[in-house]
Amino acid sequence: MAKKFTAQDLYNFLHDLKTEFAYDLSTLNVNFRENEDSDVCAVNYVFEDLYDSETNSVLTSIMLFDSIEDSLYEEEN
Repeated sequence: MAKKFTAQDLYNFLHDLKTEFAYDLSTLNVNFRENEDSDVCAVNYVFEDLYDSETNSVLTSIMLFDSIEDSLYEEEN
């Protein structure tokens, strides 16, 4: 079974792009594909997703979105 990709893995990848390869992260778009041959889906937002079932206070996942409802975005900002 493959290891799950975590927020730490994403952070490490982005950190390496910036520090080791001198990429300007503000110029890189974030996209999603289901596989190498599928169409690109732009990622435009990231939000908290799920919390633990015991206390509902420990964040356990984040969600990437291509679009969101205006009401959800207004609550976060």
